[in-house]
Amino acid sequence: MQDVLGGRYKIIRKIGGGGMAIVYLAEDIFLNRQVAVKVLREEYVEDPEFIRHFRKEAKSIAALNHPNIVNIYDFDASADPAYLVMEFVEGMSVKQIVEEEGSIPWEQAADIGIQVARGLAEAHRHHIVHKDVKSHNILVEHTGMVKITDFGIAQMLSSTTITHNKGILGSAHYFSPEQARGERVDEKSDIYSLGIVLYEMLCGQVPFTGDNPVTVALKHIQEKPIPPQSITQDVPEAMEAIVLKCLQKDKNLRFQDMTEVAEALEAVRETGVAAPAYHQPVDFLAPEPAVDPLNDTLALPRNLTQKHGEVEANQVSEGKASKKNRWPKGKKKRLTNFLILVLVLLAAFGTLKIAQSFAGGGDIEVPSVVGFSYADAEEIMDQEGLRIREIDSEYSDEVEKGAIISQDPIAGKKVKKGRLVGVVISRGPEKLTVPKLTGKTEDEARALLEDADLELGEVKSAYDSSIEAGQIISQSPSPGKKVDKNTAVRITVSLGKKPEYVTVPDVRGMKLSDAKAALSEKGLVVAATNEEESSNDSKGRIIGQSLEPGSQVEKQTSLTLTIGTGKHSSSTTGVNVTFDVPENGVVVVTQTDANGGETMLYRGVHQEGEHFSKMYNAPSGSTITASINGKNISQTVAE
Repeated sequence: MQDVLGGRYKIIRKIGGGGMAIVYLAEDIFLNRQVAVKVLREEYVEDPEFIRHFRKEAKSIAALNHPNIVNIYDFDASADPAYLVMEFVEGMSVKQIVEEEGSIPWEQAADIGIQVARGLAEAHRHHIVHKDVKSHNILVEHTGMVKITDFGIAQMLSSTTITHNKGILGSAHYFSPEQARGERVDEKSDIYSLGIVLYEMLCGQVPFTGDNPVTVALKHIQEKPIPPQSITQDVPEAMEAIVLKCLQKDKNLRFQDMTEVAEALEAVRETGVAAPAYHQPVDFLAPEPAVDPLNDTLALPRNLTQKHGEVEANQVSEGKASKKNRWPKGKKKRLTNFLILVLVLLAAFGTLKIAQSFAGGGDIEVPSVVGFSYADAEEIMDQEGLRIREIDSEYSDEVEKGAIISQDPIAGKKVKKGRLVGVVISRGPEKLTVPKLTGKTEDEARALLEDADLELGEVKSAYDSSIEAGQIISQSPSPGKKVDKNTAVRITVSLGKKPEYVTVPDVRGMKLSDAKAALSEKGLVVAATNEEESSNDSKGRIIGQSLEPGSQVEKQTSLTLTIGTGKHSSSTTGVNVTFDVPENGVVVVTQTDANGGETMLYRGVHQEGEHFSKMYNAPSGSTITASINGKNISQTVAE
């Protein structure tokens, strides 16, 4: 199975499947929404007649626009595999609700029935008969909105038969009698099937059951359902009357159309009483003549007759048909032929059972095909008289792509000849999507990769004028790429804008305005100035600067200038600051006066082992402190 279909629908996970297709939850990467994608099974993809029907029906259903019908967004019958894209409905099917709750309160069942009837009425207006209405295909959202899905086997009303060359039909539990007889079906068939669903919601069970679809289909033709009130007293008489009217064997006695069904259900929901036109007594328990085997022919689809070819004797009603004067002469002959056919079938069935007992039909030991390719497994099973079919596919780190992960029944189990063995095929190691890391910090990237079952690989650093320092500039593999689990993703983290270095000019001897201009030209900033007694020749000029002339510093570095004041009458003392530089770093010399005011006298970069020696004139009582990288080296008090 491809990860992305049609370059647009990204498969997320499998959410269901049936005999015709597998359904996946997918993301429409163009419109950023979740969709359901139905992918045709391989055996139907190779059938041109089926594909023709598929294309025709998809176009017809896509034209439907009704709130109670699942929307068809897209389809591609020529793709490999062919697929249909539908609206994704979050909720449960009516079948799931019944299985969990046992039954559904009649008010809620009526509401569901109304919405289904309205949706099917819209389809019927477009000459589309569903033909597979069942509780599995009716979805109920958390809001109570009902959606009908899986019109997949519906055909245009101009079709003359209910089957095509693959014999695809819905479950026999929901057949209308005319479907079971192989007659052409119309909207009335959907009304019957909806009656089955209503019955199932109210009673918690379908009206007709049996060991196989043949038995069930015969009951749809021959037997009458037990009235819902005989199963549960909670069903109003009017609601029961609607259900039984839908389930009339004669389609002409059912509701005329789905709009009538909806209106009848609405009347019951609002008042608890059906509208007079629909509240007609129906005696389903009254005895009726046995079914005429000549007129009520059972024409089951091939996929049912092949699987359940045997028909038990009690499935054919003899009853009044055996009376001497029951049939006219022409019919007697046809009846005789029919009974001969039944006896032949029963004899064949008995012969088959005897042959199976001699052949040890239940003694075939299922071989192990785990680890084999599907083709090899099919050959192994064929040699043992068994069949094989893919029922699912999963990612696997241990089993190579295309090989079988598991099987059911398991190896060693005794089964009958011809038994179908389901297998799960490996899709190989799961390919994971690399998340977008650019713009994130290293810690954020590490967390994202851990959540995605990936690892953080090599971390590099680089200057970038447009990306803030600490944020990720680039990654490899790139975002969105599919990789194996635990793949290491390399990242490059920004150091910010690359710094620009300049040479500090010597501004000593300049006037303050000239010094500022010279420093500004280099991209340096005068942060502060202070004054210091000097010779009268140096009065008003720069006699000191905190950055060492000729040193390399970053642009926009600030410095302090010292301006000479000439000779003062007040007492000052020369302080000699001298030491060996203990480590690489920035040396700063400050002066703190008696009032606590601090002035920077010097700032410069020095290497470990250099000898530092400078003389400063400081007012008596002030303190001269030298430090490197913020750590004090020496401290001297001017006398």
